[in-house]
Amino acid sequence: MINTLQQAIANILFNKLMGYFDDLEGLSAVQNSKEYWILTELSKLLDQAEIPENIPTCVDYDIVIGAWNTLQSEVKALSARNGALLNMLTERFKLNTSDLFLLFGSLINHDTKIIQELDDEKRKAFKEYISEGNKIIREFKTTLLRYQTADLADNFFDESHIIDQKNIDYQSIDLNGTVIYLDQNAVARIKEDAQCTRQCLAGQASNQMAFVYSAYLVEDSINMNPLFLTDFISFLSLLTSNRMIAFIDREPRFVTEEIYQTVNRATKYSRLTKTFEKHRFTEVIQHYHDYPELRKGKQLYNELIKGPADFFRRVSKADIAGFDHVTRKFAGRQLLHDFIQTGSIRATFPQEKGELIEDLLDLLDFVNFETESVKLTNAGKICSSYRDNKHLTHACIADYFITDDKRLRARGNLIYSLIGVRTKFMDFKEFREHLPVLLDTQATGKAAVKHVDSSATRHAGCLDRNANH
Repeated sequence: MINTLQQAIANILFNKLMGYFDDLEGLSAVQNSKEYWILTELSKLLDQAEIPENIPTCVDYDIVIGAWNTLQSEVKALSARNGALLNMLTERFKLNTSDLFLLFGSLINHDTKIIQELDDEKRKAFKEYISEGNKIIREFKTTLLRYQTADLADNFFDESHIIDQKNIDYQSIDLNGTVIYLDQNAVARIKEDAQCTRQCLAGQASNQMAFVYSAYLVEDSINMNPLFLTDFISFLSLLTSNRMIAFIDREPRFVTEEIYQTVNRATKYSRLTKTFEKHRFTEVIQHYHDYPELRKGKQLYNELIKGPADFFRRVSKADIAGFDHVTRKFAGRQLLHDFIQTGSIRATFPQEKGELIEDLLDLLDFVNFETESVKLTNAGKICSSYRDNKHLTHACIADYFITDDKRLRARGNLIYSLIGVRTKFMDFKEFREHLPVLLDTQATGKAAVKHVDSSATRHAGCLDRNANH
């Protein structure tokens, strides 16, 4: 009975708090809600119950109630330490409220606007308040997320033994024609368009083009409605003849693998994948509150989006707020460190390409270039964004990458231009319009190109020079 009451209180409060995960100001309404009244009544019953000493407290209750109580007490303590500052801000901006939560949330959410109105002394004090506030929020949110994913973490350790390289059966192959890398949406769009399907299959049959994918497309696809999965996988196999791009000895290669072996492997690892995805979202939340200077709308971001490559080539960037975080974060990755300081990347070998692309993606994630907005409603996109990154590491040996993801195209175009990769991006509409040209070898002015097994060397010439010169 005791454990049941504690579990009920924890579940009700957790669901209520998650409803305000992205709304700091809205947290002030929690204590006035019907759910909170129910919690209060349940707590009264719990207080009246005799709890034997040998019965441990429910872990869920300890975590959720602890997170809520800690948030309240730390916001109150922060407000008490900054009483003079808050009084000044309340008067200056006509913030007519005695609700500490509402005031706290308003100041955190609108810090950029407020700080512009303050003199140097008050600005310094306000920055310290915001910094402490972000630490409080970070701990509160990550505690809730860790609680939410606790079962997944247990599953990860229980099932990590299933990872086995023997589950992979890649066979290296040669390819003829124009190589076109597809993501899940591109395959679905081709499948929905009967004329496009006929043209693609004709191009494949005549060796004018070869459609390829990676295992990460399959990871995406197993999350779709099971009613449509078999049909989608069958079409993917027909369109590509099970031809893929995979990394072998740190180098992207053209390979083939029976498609249902890929599907079975992705399905087998799916719970581990979900654990990793949830962990990624938690890291994004932590980053958001650890580095407020790097958020969208801040000075560094505003300068960066004018031209990312030009930004890193600039000599006068060290004084921009947040740039010191960037240099410290990547000091141990030499290629990336050199790029951050000079905007240049030295000549690289094909075996370095995948790691370099991943490093550059880590940098773009860190400075929030073309990333999703950090809010709970975007959790799914943020969780699966690592697969988007993997698409870029694999597609770099194809001629074209077809994707409707604007952010992915922007990040890919930037990274590929920096390291000399010639892969071109098209959305489905552009691909659909360009398809007749791709099919007409006379119009392109060249015969089909043969892609050998060590096809990563196809771009070696442009990789072995500094793309910035």
